[in-house]
Amino acid sequence: VLVAGVDPTTYGVSPDRFLEALVGGGAALAVSAAFPSNPSMRARQAVRPVLEDLATALRDAAAALIGGDLELAQEALSESRRIDGRVAWLREELDGGYQIARLSPPRRRHLGRLALYAAAADQLDLAVRDTRVLARAAVTLVRERGAAPGQLPEAILGLALAVEALAGYLERPERPIGDARHFALGAAGEATSVLEGNNDLETSVLVGQIRSTAVDLLQAAGMDSSEALQALREASRPNAGERSVAERSVAE
Repeated sequence: VLVAGVDPTTYGVSPDRFLEALVGGGAALAVSAAFPSNPSMRARQAVRPVLEDLATALRDAAAALIGGDLELAQEALSESRRIDGRVAWLREELDGGYQIARLSPPRRRHLGRLALYAAAADQLDLAVRDTRVLARAAVTLVRERGAAPGQLPEAILGLALAVEALAGYLERPERPIGDARHFALGAAGEATSVLEGNNDLETSVLVGQIRSTAVDLLQAAGMDSSEALQALREASRPNAGERSVAERSVAE
């Protein structure tokens, strides 16, 4: 449209300009179809910083709770806010990857891998939002009470381990996904057990966000909503012998 509209003549639009635009656009499409970029690699390179920054924010939040460090807790909150830009870039790369895979026959075999990344991206977006609220709750708890009970930081570290295991799975889907689910469920169970001895408002809010983030990560690891919630309920029961459903879900 730009080439055809910017006509150097003063006697109306020349048909030559339309021809030039068609030739140039056709050549560009032909080159893109013949030598397309790798859509799976684009998605993999975009999801990596999301997971790395998410794990870092969770680890910093846990460290802040261990030491009662308000400045570090606020830094974890700032880190979690910056991940939104990474998620937006991931979605742009997925859109571009789908266009390449659909228009270029040699790249259509990447559609399955792109679907895996797209499903994970939706849940990672939610996990980033829940982590942001989690970090804000950590700031409030540190400001009001200082250091937190040991189980809360351990639960948040479990979430970070789940994120790192999920990153390994997305890099190589042939690897088992059980580790990501195991760490997420363990984090939820660890956090829930804190309420048995301490159920003040600040602690309860933080436990709720740990559980919500765990559900997001379970769904990013391939569970549907009902499976994730059921596994979470089983993992949070005080009797370890009653966790058979959660253990089966992890194994699958």
